[in-house]
Amino acid sequence: VGQGELADGAVDTNAIANSAVTDAKIAGMSSSKLSGNLPAIDGSALTNLPGGGKVLQVVQGYTSTNANTTGTTYVDSNLTATITPTLATSKVLVVVHQNGCYTNVITAGMHINLMKDSTQLVEWVKYYGQTSTQINTTNSLSYLDSPSTTSATTYKTQFHRIAGNAAVGVQNNGAYSTITLMEIGV
Repeated sequence: VGQGELADGAVDTNAIANSAVTDAKIAGMSSSKLSGNLPAIDGSALTNLPGGGKVLQVVQGYTSTNANTTGTTYVDSNLTATITPTLATSKVLVVVHQNGCYTNVITAGMHINLMKDSTQLVEWVKYYGQTSTQINTTNSLSYLDSPSTTSATTYKTQFHRIAGNAAVGVQNNGAYSTITLMEIGV
């Protein structure tokens, strides 16, 4: 048995000089050989990961403040949230739960509109009362937007009456509405 070697062919750890084991000498080491306290790594050290699909941030807005109108021009619903994308290539997934939508006349109806800043994205509800008593419903929407900016961007909902002459509204009886914005890296 040579100096620094053990009888079974292993090397005495006292015989290994600092920096004597290089990466080339441990290439292909099985993960089963790793034990004890290992150093933490961060995501910047990871390579060959598929791009896109990562949630970079989440912002949520909510309100229970009632809003109503008898008009046929869009008014704000009090439901809004603002996100500042970290990348101009990111998508923003908008998830809206507009609660407490109501009308109390059969002939009264409403539209709900999703806005990005001052741009209409989609008019997504055409809701009519079904009885002569007040009706409360929840209307939900998921919308994938491409804001193409790293500036603060505000999403909100609006609504208006489309028929009849009675008031229509949202967040009736203190119902909570939510809007969730998720920045998705592409």
